[in-house]
Amino acid sequence: MPKLILTQFEFAGQSCELPDGNIMIGRDPQNTIIIQDDSVSAHHCELLVYGAEVIVHDLRSRNGTFVDEVQVTGQSGIRHGQNLRLGEVVIRVEIGDPADDDATSVTAMDNFRKVVKSSEKQAASVSKFPVVFAPIKSP
Repeated sequence: MPKLILTQFEFAGQSCELPDGNIMIGRDPQNTIIIQDDSVSAHHCELLVYGAEVIVHDLRSRNGTFVDEVQVTGQSGIRHGQNLRLGEVVIRVEIGDPADDDATSVTAMDNFRKVVKSSEKQAASVSKFPVVFAPIKSP
């Protein structure tokens, strides 16, 4: 399951897993993922997640959406290990190892068991939404 990890010191490695579907990101409390940083727009971008595929769609954000420092105009795919930058906030995207898939199943029952196991695992590990990323206050 894809995962977002904030890499900046002030966010101290806060992270969340991404279920399949549309995930809205921005400062506004109506978003699925809320990032409390002034450089992030109220409705900054949308992630479209399907399995190991992650696409970011910029929502005309004020300070831009970037994948590995290339500005996203419209939408862009994201690969494992790439950085997503929203305004000044840098997020590492971990998608997982495609080698985890067992491509050698020979029966329909094997495939069915994999789907059930994957669904149970996903249901147990999905982050609770909305997720709020807030800077950690210094003492």
